[in-house]
Amino acid sequence: MSAAAGRPGARLWREARPVVAFAAVVLVLALLIRSLLVEPVALTGRSMLPTLLPGDRLWVTKYAYGYNRYSLPAGLVPVEGRLFARTVARGDLIAFRLLRGGGDTFIKRVIGLPGETVRLDRGRVLIDGRPVARTALAPLVWPASSGLCPEGVAVSDGQCRVEQWREILPNGVAYRVLDVQKGGSDETTRAFQVPAGHLFVLGDNRDRSKDSRHPLSVGAGYVPLDRVLGRVDRVLYSRAPQAAPVWRLWGEGRGRAFRPDRWWKEL
Repeated sequence: MSAAAGRPGARLWREARPVVAFAAVVLVLALLIRSLLVEPVALTGRSMLPTLLPGDRLWVTKYAYGYNRYSLPAGLVPVEGRLFARTVARGDLIAFRLLRGGGDTFIKRVIGLPGETVRLDRGRVLIDGRPVARTALAPLVWPASSGLCPEGVAVSDGQCRVEQWREILPNGVAYRVLDVQKGGSDETTRAFQVPAGHLFVLGDNRDRSKDSRHPLSVGAGYVPLDRVLGRVDRVLYSRAPQAAPVWRLWGEGRGRAFRPDRWWKEL
């Protein structure tokens, strides 16, 4: 046996090498899954109420629209445009990154496609001059302790009531939107002409969303297609931000750590 082979450091390396190799394989597989298949995204804001709740952990399908430079962490692959590109559909919930947003991921709903004109008239969406169908629903009632009551909504008897609508896009996609503030400043807008290669997006919590109605300096502006990370398809699990510690799995109100009714919820 050689002197080098008998040294403690060499023996330690021989014993540790399989563990290091296994850890490297796991790391590479995790990176590939996160980059090419799915990526979990934690939601903290309230702009997508009532569809998405703060504390939702979302499943973003990375391959839904193909791959761009932002499919890998930190934009490591200098790809121009999108590989294996697929069309973004109206009504999709998309995850994207903004030029001003650093590494933050934003979630909004696609309303307008390239070349279309979108505007809002007293809260109603018009696409190329045609109003999007909508019907009034019974008010949404949340306990004040849930942390879901939008800013500016009055609380009475420990509850808040929020007006809501069911909106149905021309392709049949239907979802609920909140009407927090009647006659709010964002309910009537100018006409937005969506540029080529971009999308017009809105939050479902219309009066509390900084989206394509707002310039990039304060909102989303027009979202470039090459900034879209993927489609939001499911809620993996959900935990109320103000809940008890995670080990307190069940309970009521503020004492419940998780929202089991939202686990693996399809969107």
